[in-house]
Amino acid sequence: MQESDPSTWPAVTWIIAISMALSGGLINWLGQTKNVQNGRFSVFELFGELFTSGFVGVGLFMFIDSMNQPMGFSAAAAGIGGHMATRFLFLIEHRIEDKLIDKNDMEQLLYHLDEADAKLSKFNMENGDEILNEDQHNHYKAILNKLAIGQKNDSCSGG
Repeated sequence: MQESDPSTWPAVTWIIAISMALSGGLINWLGQTKNVQNGRFSVFELFGELFTSGFVGVGLFMFIDSMNQPMGFSAAAAGIGGHMATRFLFLIEHRIEDKLIDKNDMEQLLYHLDEADAKLSKFNMENGDEILNEDQHNHYKAILNKLAIGQKNDSCSGG
């Protein structure tokens, strides 16, 4: 049985853990490069992929090994973890971007609602002629605010 303390691992164990983690990241990067239509090659993306996959894969190897699982299982987990590492980070990044974009859109909508309300009030004061009476104006403003808040709540709940 392999010793669970990484500080006592022999070099062979470290080589297995690191190579499995890096190979998972390399396979993921090759798949992404192959799917790009113009076939662009980015050394920066390769190093980023390898660093991320190596970090996650070796960490997963250590975690599985600490539960006294066989080295083969730990190595397989390191490869899978390395392969999925940047995909998972990419997924998290897009979820955060989606939430920020939805929030910004709602803030812009509320800003434009307030701006339109100010222009309508100014028009009414200048012309002395109301397009909408006070009750109608408040009624439509409340409806628009409810719509904006409803969309904000839908975007926060993932819908």
